[in-house]
Amino acid sequence: SIYIGHIAQVGSLAISGLAVTFPLMNISTAFGTLVGVGAATMISVLLASFLTAILPMLLSLRLPALHAEPLIAGALMPMLPGLMMTNAIQDSMRGDMVSGLSHGALAILTACLVACGVLIAESLFRLLTGGMLG
Repeated sequence: SIYIGHIAQVGSLAISGLAVTFPLMNISTAFGTLVGVGAATMISVLLASFLTAILPMLLSLRLPALHAEPLIAGALMPMLPGLMMTNAIQDSMRGDMVSGLSHGALAILTACLVACGVLIAESLFRLLTGGMLG
């Protein structure tokens, strides 16, 4: 970018163009990374929690003695980000604030996605069955 500024008659305009283009390029790269890498993980967590909640509910329709809530709670426990939150706290205590904040944000996002998947499953189930839960 230093050399572009030395171009006769258009150097200042070229520097201005770079100042506008670089942030746009960074934003498009970040969005592409989110869609290409991050969104797949987020969607898989949401879908897994949805299926973990909806399957016991549907099974409880066929087997009335079966209670769906304990099955859902037990199946969701491995999906909760306890270790991720522990690592975030450890990183923060060690002084690595960037890693601590990123691990903490990821843990909170994962917990929210698990909760959203269960809420979507329960809402859909209640909508389809008229509010019956076995």
